[in-house]
Amino acid sequence: MMKNKRKYLSIIILSLMLFTGCQLALEGKAGESIQGDRFIGVFITRGSSIGSTVYKDTEIEEMTEEELANLPIDDNGSEGRFYATFSKEDKTFDFNHEGYSFFSVEIREDEELTYTALLGEVISDSSSHFSVGVDEEKTELEGTILYSPEQGEVVWYLNRVYQEDDGDVYALPSGPGISSDDRTEEGSVLSQWQEEVTTVTENGKSKTVRTNVKVNFVKMFKPEMIVVFEMDENSQVVSEKEYEPGELPETYKPQSETEYFIIETHKKGADGTVVTREIFDKTNESLETFYEREDGIISVNHSILEWTE
Repeated sequence: MMKNKRKYLSIIILSLMLFTGCQLALEGKAGESIQGDRFIGVFITRGSSIGSTVYKDTEIEEMTEEELANLPIDDNGSEGRFYATFSKEDKTFDFNHEGYSFFSVEIREDEELTYTALLGEVISDSSSHFSVGVDEEKTELEGTILYSPEQGEVVWYLNRVYQEDDGDVYALPSGPGISSDDRTEEGSVLSQWQEEVTTVTENGKSKTVRTNVKVNFVKMFKPEMIVVFEMDENSQVVSEKEYEPGELPETYKPQSETEYFIIETHKKGADGTVVTREIFDKTNESLETFYEREDGIISVNHSILEWTE
């Protein structure tokens, strides 16, 4: 399949909201995207950007002038670009680095078959919007990372991700991160967005390609127990079941008289147990509950509902 040659002129726009970082991040070699590579999203890391070394303020304060002058700066040997490995079996790109992918990428099965996939395993409430016009192509991605306040202060980095014409994917080290505080409160939100506008020339005609990515970081108390109430049309309890977070079945078949569910999530709050409740009815195709991963990220567990007809 022949492809048109394209010329690109890129402008990168970064916006940091509620930036309160208190760590010094010594970035790896400041790489630049190759002319013609498309910005497709971000690879999110904690504590440092991809390929960088991070020191706390207290460590910096204790260093001598000589130690400060000789601080190491990582370099991966590829002009600051960190390439992902593609798995044909799983249809995923792996950076072999601790972090979380959130990007819309072209996956090529063969010369004739190419499709776009949104990768973001730990992203909650993800949304994507694509529009193609005569003069502009636009991609908008937004998602949320839920994490436990028990993690304390966290600095998040959005490392820009690009895809080359041959399909290879790489990330560039991030600039300054966005920092949470150490307060043990639920619901506090940090947001960061990145946008790149590219001018594309195809067959002598110019077109604007715009990609916008926004990530929200939200604290949620650690779920410790899930209670599922099935309710009838008179709001009487049909059944009550308790589950460990993340242990609800993949498919949930309600009782024939069940009209709706009440889901109670018992969480480990700062001053004891906190209980939140959600209602799911026959307009819902699944139950959504939460559980904490080993890395402190709060993920969504989906249980498909098989309502009795």
